[in-house]
Amino acid sequence: ENILITLLKILKKKHSSDTLYYAGGVALNVVANEKIIRSNLFKNVILNGSVEDNGTAVGAALAASNKLLKKRKTGKLTDYYGKIYSNNEILKDINKFKFKYEFINENKKYDKIASLIFKSEVVGWFQGRSEFGPRALGNRSIFANPTSSSTKHVLDHYMKCRDRYRPYAPVVIEEESYKYFDVDSNDCSSPVMMRNVKVISNKLPAITHVDKTARLQTVKKSENKVLYTLLSKIGEKIGVPILLNTSFNRPGEPIVESPLDAISSFSKGSLDYLFIENILISRN
Repeated sequence: ENILITLLKILKKKHSSDTLYYAGGVALNVVANEKIIRSNLFKNVILNGSVEDNGTAVGAALAASNKLLKKRKTGKLTDYYGKIYSNNEILKDINKFKFKYEFINENKKYDKIASLIFKSEVVGWFQGRSEFGPRALGNRSIFANPTSSSTKHVLDHYMKCRDRYRPYAPVVIEEESYKYFDVDSNDCSSPVMMRNVKVISNKLPAITHVDKTARLQTVKKSENKVLYTLLSKIGEKIGVPILLNTSFNRPGEPIVESPLDAISSFSKGSLDYLFIENILISRN
């Protein structure tokens, strides 16, 4: 962390920009990221969704594009670039298994999952395009109740099979994040889960690390309307617009991409329910 700050001071002296665009595998160190943000060396610290080493491919593509086309090509920026799967594709994969499933009306979907989370059920959540980068940002996620003291134990022992010391991350509606985490209400954005901040609420045992911090993800309605709507409903049901958000995968496997990946993972694991778009899959 000290070395990073020293290097950035040298960089700032050489280039007088107020904005730091920070990438590469080292940028996955959320503790160091927070030190950089709070150092006030830069007014803006930008961390994209693909900060791991393959993010260098993005820079290479931009450099090549600039050299070959001589002009900038722009488009809407998002953290979700995966494929959209049709209901026919989803049902085809569901029918390869023997699980019960039902279609849930779009308006009732959020009530249904909020009720399940309230009962401390653990739910696989597969919606829209998959995330770009190493973090599950709410489209290929496992969601659980952050207010339950048993949630982490259940995930560690029966689902993720992880070391006990490893924390789980929260996802929260951005404009309400300052109520639960030590962030500036005017500068609290963390859409790609790259900040490590103090938890100031005692209602969140499942996502609070031993040092009272959490790797925070914030959501705006404009960034992910489905997830934002779900968090709003969760807030009504459990009292906080927050979910425990961890990647949808079993130990040693990558994050699921396709409906078949999701159902296969569900079949081998211990999740209680699986939502794929508006289809609810259960074990019973």
